[in-house]
Amino acid sequence: MDNCWDNEKEHCFGPVISDTMSILRWLQIKRKVKVYNVFKEKQKDEVGYDPTQKYCKVWGVMGFNLNAFIKKGRMDITIDKTTWPSACYGPVHNRPMKKKESKGGQHTLAVEAERRHMIIYTPRHKLWPLQPLFMAEGTAELKRLIDDIIPLVKEEDKEPMDKRRQIFDKCPNLGMDNHFSGDATSKLVGNKGFKSTMTCWRGIFPAGVSKKHFHSLKE
Repeated sequence: MDNCWDNEKEHCFGPVISDTMSILRWLQIKRKVKVYNVFKEKQKDEVGYDPTQKYCKVWGVMGFNLNAFIKKGRMDITIDKTTWPSACYGPVHNRPMKKKESKGGQHTLAVEAERRHMIIYTPRHKLWPLQPLFMAEGTAELKRLIDDIIPLVKEEDKEPMDKRRQIFDKCPNLGMDNHFSGDATSKLVGNKGFKSTMTCWRGIFPAGVSKKHFHSLKE
């Protein structure tokens, strides 16, 4: 039997498979290959390796499909991380701290505050290239999320291959905790036209603001 996994014969008919496999089983395999193509998986030592490659398409499709049927996005977006544990034996891209299972992962989500619709997400792992001013984990994640949200705003530029609809009339308001705080992210949010409400780490209050505006309790 010819090798049907060669690029030139990828869609060839296999009579042996046809005689031994039901149509329902074929459809099951087809769905799995569409969501995750194991034959194109990169190994850890290869350039472009993605620790989330086994499931990233599933998460990406959730945001893409949501964008396809929302008429207009709400103007308040909550940004926060979500943690999922795993007790599997296979490789997982992160190891959660202080959880029952030692393996699993974390994603950072941008979610509509009222309807809880996931607009965009970014997985958390150590292989992301870091940019100057956004070297901390939280600031780097917020930078990626904002870069993905801007093309969803009307009259903003977007890549030719980006098929998502522009569902926001203007840049929405972002709400987040102190994991994402810092001067770099505050300037990024303002320069891009977003509004935001966030808590700040006690030790990294915004630079240039007089201390008389800060109120602390003496212990």
